[in-house]
Amino acid sequence: MQFQCPHCNAQFETQRSGRQFCPNCGQQIDVAAPPAGPAAGAAPTSGPGFRTPMSGAAPPSGGEVPPIGPPPPGWMPPGGPPPTGGPPPPRGPSFRQDTPWERRKELGFLPALAETWKQTVSSPEQFFASVRPDGRWEDAFLYGWLLAIVGFVGGLILRIPFQAMLAEQMRRSLDVLSSMRNLPPEAQRYLAMFIGGRPVMQVWWTVLQIILWPIAMFIGAALVHLFCIVFGCAGNGFWATFRALAYAQAPMVLAAFAPVPCVGWLIAFAGWAFTVVLQIWAVMRLQETSAGKAAAAVLATPVLGCCCCCGGGFLLGGALKSMVSGGS
Repeated sequence: MQFQCPHCNAQFETQRSGRQFCPNCGQQIDVAAPPAGPAAGAAPTSGPGFRTPMSGAAPPSGGEVPPIGPPPPGWMPPGGPPPTGGPPPPRGPSFRQDTPWERRKELGFLPALAETWKQTVSSPEQFFASVRPDGRWEDAFLYGWLLAIVGFVGGLILRIPFQAMLAEQMRRSLDVLSSMRNLPPEAQRYLAMFIGGRPVMQVWWTVLQIILWPIAMFIGAALVHLFCIVFGCAGNGFWATFRALAYAQAPMVLAAFAPVPCVGWLIAFAGWAFTVVLQIWAVMRLQETSAGKAAAAVLATPVLGCCCCCGGGFLLGGALKSMVSGGS
């Protein structure tokens, strides 16, 4: 059905009613459901009795009729530029569509993966404005899991040479301690086993991270969606939040550089911070809400985690202090 925005008077085509964004000015509007009856789809488009579904205002005078669909370059509504305020306009496609990853059978597996990652990082505003909130959650889940695997395996590959250097330093330290004859034989044996088994431990830790990532993803999406419900921005359901968080995982591949000395943790932290920004952007677009509500829902989860960790640390410290005081 066709609808005319009450803010900029631009007409556009929409397939559903309810709250959504105007593709021309980006303002949040409520599209009324068509009236029941045989003439539900035939709305008057001209004449003195024409009224918009919401505001009741007549179409703009002066002979200029707003175009249907995306406006041509340089077109301006008769009333001047769109009003300021509210979430920024999407500036991308005015319709929802499948992501390149969801068209991987057409584009190819690796090209679709690379193109989706590129659009997510380089043009997130246009990308998330076009992602369908009601798309398949399995596609978004597989995309996020593949990026996590790339990050984990890349981190393991970068960690191996640095772990070899660290193991060599630890062997030299063990030789020095053994020459001083102050280290018990059992301690020497356990240290040698620990040094020799570190590469195997790193491989097993990487495999464990890959296995546990789906569980962590579902738990994180559930927490974020819980806060979306609290802040009133969960209109499109849980799977819209899940798809938003899964497609926002692109910068997490930078976590693979964490083992690099000096700059590794800075690169990994930058990737995590960019991921949080993309999560806010994705939740705002897929849940069709404001930036403030999306930021509150996304940031509440790490804040809650920090509070729980600090509280657990204080409780553990108090318990240890009580044990030491009772023993003395």
